[in-house]
Amino acid sequence: MTMIYRKIFRDLKQWKDSSNRKPLLLKGARQIGKSWAMEHFGKDNFEFTAKFDFDENPELCQLFEQTKDVSRLLKELSLFVDVPLEAGRTLLIFDEIQACEAALNSLKYFCEKAPAYHVMAAGSLLGVAVKQKKMQVPVGKVTILEMFPVTFSEFLHTSDEKLWHYVEELEELGHLPEIVLNKLGSEYKRYLVCGGMPEAVMSLLENRGMGQVDKVLQDILDMYELDF
Repeated sequence: MTMIYRKIFRDLKQWKDSSNRKPLLLKGARQIGKSWAMEHFGKDNFEFTAKFDFDENPELCQLFEQTKDVSRLLKELSLFVDVPLEAGRTLLIFDEIQACEAALNSLKYFCEKAPAYHVMAAGSLLGVAVKQKKMQVPVGKVTILEMFPVTFSEFLHTSDEKLWHYVEELEELGHLPEIVLNKLGSEYKRYLVCGGMPEAVMSLLENRGMGQVDKVLQDILDMYELDF
């Protein structure tokens, strides 16, 4: 399976190693790979990853509504996963957090009472949910990081890493060899076709056919229309 290189991992690594780290709130549109990025980062940078999906498991929200005590929350959350919840060793992922205002509010208490824990949260249409439900984001108690679709640089790194390194190592602007220009032009056209959406990028790079690429993009457009 194609592994898409994402620059956001560098930002996540800086967050992980920060001495004044706060819980991280990952923003971004649907289907750009937020959940995948959090899980993959956890797999590569922590001994354990504990993911809690509030849309998939609505009963989780009851835990957060019943208490603001972080120690109690951690004990009860441990019943939902098969890995230990240990500070410094476990990444806690709160996915689809817009489905539980109490969980969103709990990030404040993780920041104040349990700063040693690595807590990362994300949600679909988070901004819309906050406005519609008049939810309170714990301002000053979270680090907000915005994620975007796959950039051309990330696409090129995945499709032709040798060409990507050549471009990245250029020290000044100037005329490029024709063979480089032709390759870059070809890759850029392929990038425009898939629109930078991760699933469409993978369909293209794994040669599943343009029909599959178009279907993926149309499904995303249909979903966005329903959101509107």
